[in-house]
Amino acid sequence: MLVVASVLIDLAPVSHAVAVEMEPGLWQLTTRIDRDGVGATRPRYGRCVTAEQARAARTASALDIDTGFKTALGTSAGQESCKLLDAKNGKDLMTWRLLCTGGTGAQREFTARFDNPRHYVTVTRTSVTTGGRTVTIVTTTEAQHTGECPR
Repeated sequence: MLVVASVLIDLAPVSHAVAVEMEPGLWQLTTRIDRDGVGATRPRYGRCVTAEQARAARTASALDIDTGFKTALGTSAGQESCKLLDAKNGKDLMTWRLLCTGGTGAQREFTARFDNPRHYVTVTRTSVTTGGRTVTIVTTTEAQHTGECPR
């Protein structure tokens, strides 16, 4: 998947049409995780994105994402089937939804909004239902390009 959602490249763009623009270099990320309304913010951390990774973010296809999700999820007794739905990618907005069915139902919705090639915010909402109980986790990450990667 996008090697930027572990930053954003782990999330992969979803079409060959006009895709999100992302500048290579050092990115500072701040992440907040809310689980059923209780939140915590992780310390800021940096991540280098190479020119090749930034270019890949603009040219990956929906098939790349779908294959990446299936590889990452693997197969388990509780989730027999996961399907990528509603994947869209434009110059400043990327969205997708993943729906898993089986013994454990799960849904993940992702949105990345790019203010410019040096700043974006992602929101991932994951809901997992098992044994009649649903847990919802919302992860919000703000990323700011801060310069060149250290050598």
